[in-house]
Amino acid sequence: MHNLSLEPTAKCSQRCKHCMRAFSEDTEISFDLLKKIIKEAKELGITEVSLTGGEATLYSRFEEMLEFFADEDMYFNLITNAFKFKEKTLPLILIKRIRRLFTGLCFSIDSPYAQRHDKIREKGSFSRLIEAANLAKMKGINFSIKCLLSSLNIEEDELKDMVFLADSLGAESLSFLYPFVTPGLIEEGLMPSPDKLQLAADYILSVLAKAFKIPVYLEGYGIERGILFKCNAFDTFNIDYKGNFVFCCNLSAVYSQEYLEGREVIGNLAKMSLKEAISRHYRLLADFISQRLSQKISGNEINPCFWCFRQFGKLSWLKKYPKSPWAKGII
Repeated sequence: MHNLSLEPTAKCSQRCKHCMRAFSEDTEISFDLLKKIIKEAKELGITEVSLTGGEATLYSRFEEMLEFFADEDMYFNLITNAFKFKEKTLPLILIKRIRRLFTGLCFSIDSPYAQRHDKIREKGSFSRLIEAANLAKMKGINFSIKCLLSSLNIEEDELKDMVFLADSLGAESLSFLYPFVTPGLIEEGLMPSPDKLQLAADYILSVLAKAFKIPVYLEGYGIERGILFKCNAFDTFNIDYKGNFVFCCNLSAVYSQEYLEGREVIGNLAKMSLKEAISRHYRLLADFISQRLSQKISGNEINPCFWCFRQFGKLSWLKKYPKSPWAKGII
C-alpha cells in the first residue's frame, strides 16, 4: 500500500550542513487541513503516515496530531533528530492508545564518532541521539538508523564502525544515504566527488551488506544509474508544511538561488481533494518518465535525482561553484 509522507512543520532545531531545505520557519500545516488529509487518505486505503520535516515534534499541535491518529486508527512512524526525545516525544508515544499505532522511529546518525557527527549537525546532537536510541531499546520501541555519506565518514574503516555502532545500539537496520549536493556541503568541503561516492557505494553493497547480521542498505540518489529507475515518486505521496502535494519529498522547499514553488507542487490540498492530487501526480510522473526516455543521459545525470532536480530547475545555484565536479553539465 502507498505511504503518505507528511511534513507537519518547517521548524527545525538544527541547521545541518547537508540540508536541502529553504524553509520558512513560521510555517506549519493547519490542524484542520491535516485532519482533512488524513481522513481522505484513510478513505483511499492508506494506512500509515511517515512524519518528517523539519523536525515533526516541533509541530505546535504534535500531541493533538498523535491523538487524532489514534482516533482514526492511522498507523504512523517518526523521523527525528531526537530533540527533547526523553522529555516530550517518548512519553507521548508510550501512551497506550498511541503506542498501538506507532510503528517505529528513524534516527539520523552521520558518524560513529561524536565530533564528526556534530560537525555536520550541531554540538551535543550525537550524545542526544545515543541517549534516545538507548531509551527506545529499553522501552521496546523499534528504530532504524540512517547515515548520510560525506567526506567525513566515507572511508571504509569509518563505514564499518558505523555498522558496529548501529548493531550495538540495537537498531533494526542501518541505511547509508547517498547525499545530494548542497551549498553547505560544498562550502564546508564535505561533499565527496561522484567517483569517491561510487567507491563507497560499492563497498557498502559488496562488503558491509553481506558481512553483518544487521541489515545494511544504501538508499537514495545514486543507486540506480541506468536510464530507467524507480524512486519515491512511484509509491510515496508527499505533503508539505503548507498542505501542498509535492511530486517528491526531496523536492519539498528544496534550496535554489531563490526558493520558488514550481511544477513539483501539484496542488494545495486545501483547494483540491487528495484523490485529484494523486491523479495529477501520476500524470506528471508519466510525463517525467517520457522526458527521461527522450533525452540523452550522461555524466552526473545518470544519477536520477540529480537529473530530476535539474528538470525542476533546482540546480542553477551550482554555477557559483564552477570547480565542483557536481557542476559538470550545469555550467
